[in-house]
Parts: sequence; structure tokens; C-alpha cells
Amino acid sequence: DGGMLLTTHNGKYEVVLGEERVTISGASDITVKGDTSLRCYGDYNVTVHKDYNLTVLGNMNVTSKNLNRSIRGTIDTEAKTENKRVEGSSTINAQGAISVVSQADMSLATQGKFQAASMKDFGLHHLGTGSMVIDSLGKMFQQSASDYSGIFGASLSPHGARYGATAPSSPTY
Repeated sequence: DGGMLLTTHNGKYEVVLGEERVTISGASDITVKGDTSLRCYGDYNVTVHKDYNLTVLGNMNVTSKNLNRSIRGTIDTEAKTENKRVEGSSTINAQGAISVVSQADMSLATQGKFQAASMKDFGLHHLGTGSMVIDSLGKMFQQSASDYSGIFGASLSPHGARYGATAPSSPTY
């Protein structure tokens, strides 16, 4: 109806407006010295034609049914610690490479099956001077569609060639 109702009671103001459109030319600052709430019973849309900066000096909590993001550029995240808990499955799909790098220890563990697969070369490399252990509490199986070579010297292994590994003159990998 275009009307406005202004009510005061014990120093508190209540403003009731009909449908409202506000245009501000120039800068706008809103300062609230106390708590603030905004309740929207319909969709809440924000369009910013330049950068959008949000600073929260305390915790920032977001609760929603779903969180959908479409980022056309890069996502950069910096944190002291990152924790992620997923109730269901988690999937990472990349059209490019994926790298996970740690300057300290790294673990990849599951209480279910673990599978690693590659459509091209697959390498498991130990670049340090410590031990590399592949251990199984159950059966262990290795199979190769073509050549299979194991190279080690008797002085390096207490088992020698006991498990069928040989040292061919021209090893193939």
C-alpha cells in the first residue's frame, strides 16, 4: 500500500513497510551497535558487480540443506588445520592432475578395501633412505601380463633370491 508505520515503545523502534525498493547513490554504511538478525521468508539474492569481501572476527558458521558452489576461477584456501567429516561417500573428480604433498608424515587408511589403479604407468617409489615395507596379514598376490623382474643383491636381503626374484642382465620395468 506504500504506507509506513513507525512505532516506539521503551526506546525501541519498529518500522513496518510495504513493498520496498531503495536506491542509494554513492556509498552506504550501516552500523549496528549490538546483535543483528535478518530473516527472509523467500529467496535471498545478492549480486555484487565488483569484489565481495566478508570479514568475521569470530567464528563463521554456515548451516544449510545443501551447499552448491560454481566457481569459474581458482579456489585458494589457507588454514592452520583442515578437518573434513563426510557422513556418506566422498568423490574427487579432476580433468587435470591431482597432487597431495606433505612435509611431514602422511597416512592413507581405510577399514574397508583399498584399491589403486592407473590406465597408464603406475609407480610406487621410495626416495628416502629408510625401509619400505609391503606387508599382508592375509594372502599376497602379484601378477604381470608380460615381464616381471625383481632386482636385489644377496648382501641387501637376508632372503637372497628365495622368493623367486632374479637379477636379469638387462632388467625391464
